Amino acid sequence: MEEQKFNKFLRKSINSLLVANAIILGGIDILLGTAHHIVSPKIANQERLESLLDVERKNAGIADDIEVKAYLGNESCAEKVRDKSYEITIAKHFPFNDTCALRHELYHVAGGHCDDMHNFKNSYFGRLGNTVKFLWIYEPEAVIYSATGIKLRNLPLVGSNGER
Repeated sequence: MEEQKFNKFLRKSINSLLVANAIILGGIDILLGTAHHIVSPKIANQERLESLLDVERKNAGIADDIEVKAYLGNESCAEKVRDKSYEITIAKHFPFNDTCALRHELYHVAGGHCDDMHNFKNSYFGRLGNTVKFLWIYEPEAVIYSATGIKLRNLPLVGSNGER
């Protein structure tokens, strides 16, 4: 009987912790991300996106031998195409068509987040583990970087001198 009560208490505690963690991380995303999207310079066309890409990839410290192409599309995302090659799509619509969104996606590239998703997308446990890692680690890091420019840890595609 005592063991059942303890197990029930443990399950409730873990669930409460998970919910609290999601609320806190969601709050960080909403406060930092939304506030910065409002003031971040907008990207009106492909030419502007490409000129910002050159500047922002250097700011993120992505090595020159890493190919990064960027396009305007329906949603913002980054993905690995092949070894040392990535594609970023930036949403064409407000409020996500801005420099903040570009910085956010470049952080995912520089941080190796796209590599993790690419390497494990065909495995159930890989997808599940990467979803948790993405939502609780990668996404908050990218939001903080895009809003503040602060890199929370060493990034795999960036060496100590800015080269891979």
